[in-house]
Amino acid sequence: MAMVAAVSLLLLVGGGLAAYVAWARACISPRVVTTRLAEPTVRALFKERVSRAGWLVVDQGMPMVAQSSMLFGGRQRIYLHTRSEVDDTLVVEVGPLRWESRYGVPTSSHTIHARIDAFVGALTSKDPDAVVTRQPLRG
Repeated sequence: MAMVAAVSLLLLVGGGLAAYVAWARACISPRVVTTRLAEPTVRALFKERVSRAGWLVVDQGMPMVAQSSMLFGGRQRIYLHTRSEVDDTLVVEVGPLRWESRYGVPTSSHTIHARIDAFVGALTSKDPDAVVTRQPLRG
């Protein structure tokens, strides 16, 4: 009876850990947004929503990159890449460029998750017709 309880507990903990890892990786997965907003507006929203509370835009090029401060542990980065399509839409990709992980589990993923969600939320509030899709996390 004790053996069954121990195995059940081990399976429960293992299942919970697997679910957490899947959730943490999904939270920081890149998003692709198709919008009709102008590129300067999208870049301004990225600066406003991602580079705050200790984060700075460290590269204004393509991709635009925001980075966390060393005061908050390891450096994490979020990128913004845009491209114009022939039908006057702008395809915006935003996601983590660098993140901390241990044993394949993203650590402090809540910070990246909150910043990406704030940016995507600001985009969709300015353009309600924007289409958001998630991409698989690479790395």
